Amino acid sequence: MKTKEKGITLIALVVTIVVLLILAGVSISMLTGENGIINKAQEAKVNTEIAEEKEAIMIAYSGAKMKKAQSTIATTVNAEDLNTEFSINGISAGAVDNLDGTITVTFNETQRKYTIDSNGNLIESTQNEEDDDTEVLIGKKSLWFGDSIMRGYGNNSQGFPEYFQKLTGVECLNASFSGSTISDNTSEAAGMQDPLTIKEQIEYALSRTDVVTPSEIDFIVLDGGGNDVMIYDLGLLDKKYQKEIGTASDLSSDTVINDFREVISMLKENFPNAEILFIQPIAIDKTAYELIACKAYFQDNTLEDINAYYGSNCATMQEVRELAVQVISEIKTAVDSMSLRSDQLYKEIQLVCNELGIEYANFSDVVAEHRNTDGSDTNPYIQEDQKHFTDTAYTNITSLIIEKVKSMF
Repeated sequence: MKTKEKGITLIALVVTIVVLLILAGVSISMLTGENGIINKAQEAKVNTEIAEEKEAIMIAYSGAKMKKAQSTIATTVNAEDLNTEFSINGISAGAVDNLDGTITVTFNETQRKYTIDSNGNLIESTQNEEDDDTEVLIGKKSLWFGDSIMRGYGNNSQGFPEYFQKLTGVECLNASFSGSTISDNTSEAAGMQDPLTIKEQIEYALSRTDVVTPSEIDFIVLDGGGNDVMIYDLGLLDKKYQKEIGTASDLSSDTVINDFREVISMLKENFPNAEILFIQPIAIDKTAYELIACKAYFQDNTLEDINAYYGSNCATMQEVRELAVQVISEIKTAVDSMSLRSDQLYKEIQLVCNELGIEYANFSDVVAEHRNTDGSDTNPYIQEDQKHFTDTAYTNITSLIIEKVKSMF
């Protein structure tokens, strides 16, 4: 007798596989499709984050507004007020004042931006999109040279490179040193071993082969000149070491401008693939120079001490400054000298940059326009010494530097 063997036919097997594939496709679509579970979950997560960020902004704004209302100064909330509240609340975000009176807040982790109008209303929010133009900087490496403005000084341990890297993710190597000059003879005058000149900073960076590979550097940012202007006029160094500023058209004399030209030549020769940007971020306005000169002259004397000594009746330090510049010859001489030298220096530097194809950026007006005119002569962008930047200045000006660097690529 024949026995029958039971089994699955080929047709049944194929049908089963097809059904399983259809079910798998439906499941995957439900998970990953445009309206799938995963996308919906991600969308919900993003919406929750946005709501939390908006709430953090409004809490910070309300806190700043309350503090302003309790003070005798203007009640308008600015970016510095918000940054203070963010720091108190442990929020990783930075606020920037815009020229139209609005404030832009950027959250560091998500890079989402929110705009607040002058009345505290949240008028715009923008998520990072895949076509964000900051992508032009992805994977790039940079070198930064300069003085204490670049390095960070006083109440701030970080300078422009650190802020730039935090905001963009670009690798920023900070080779700058406080006290640096463009002029190459100040090291001898100061008797210091640190690489005070920018040329020495470049040589130091090139010697660090374990850190710097010249062919991999995509862009270089440098500043300088503030110490070349002020360091002698305030009596900090013997004037016999002071060089003439010089002109861009004079290629033979030993001048600060020709030292700058040599700096650019060194950078072009050793970093042939790098774009170069010179920034003039120092607050070079006459009021700053007057305050610096007065501070050096009066040292730690109070308003009462000054009035008693000079028989004056000044109600504010602004009045002291205005009076001192007129009647104290040492202050007037120092201010006039610093103003003339800085005007010439940056005019000639810009000419050299134009000649050699170097990008040039001047942010001094951005700083000067924030000086208070209420009798205090204070500026939220500048520390009390009138020479170095605050956190607010670094945050806001770095955003401007980022836009400038992006335009170079």
